[in-house]
Amino acid sequence: MTVPGPVFRANLLIRGEDHVVALYDTEPAGVLCTVINTTTTNRYTRAFSADELKAAKLTKTQADYFHLVESLFFAPSGGVNELQLHSSLAGMRPPVAFATAATAQHYLTNAQSGNERFSQVLSRGLMMLCKDKPMGLQAITRLGKWLLENNPNKPKVVVKK
Repeated sequence: MTVPGPVFRANLLIRGEDHVVALYDTEPAGVLCTVINTTTTNRYTRAFSADELKAAKLTKTQADYFHLVESLFFAPSGGVNELQLHSSLAGMRPPVAFATAATAQHYLTNAQSGNERFSQVLSRGLMMLCKDKPMGLQAITRLGKWLLENNPNKPKVVVKK
């Protein structure tokens, strides 16, 4: 894979701020897009795969590069100030969210697991570990087995005869 200089470059106004966009052909993989905010010098990158380009009916021509650049926007990801580059064209997958402490905390606080929150289920599993006090990797294995056995999304059905 070779990444020479940009095959397309443009200025773009996103969220009221000026950005410089550069597209790089990453044959055979697709296109790499870099966006730099001219005021803050924040840099955003996003790779668009060959499958995404095909699904969006884009070829590697100047007209389609222009069309891709016009479709760019910042999608919120995780926290309030965390943004990722995305395209509004049909066929483009949303960017993979970054794992952050804030998103993990939000997930653990709000995720439902059956009729209760995930944190409540996890707390019961951790209390079981505190009672038994297994050491090292055995603790992780025991917690994993406990979560599988006590999964509120897949309750055990006992048939009485």
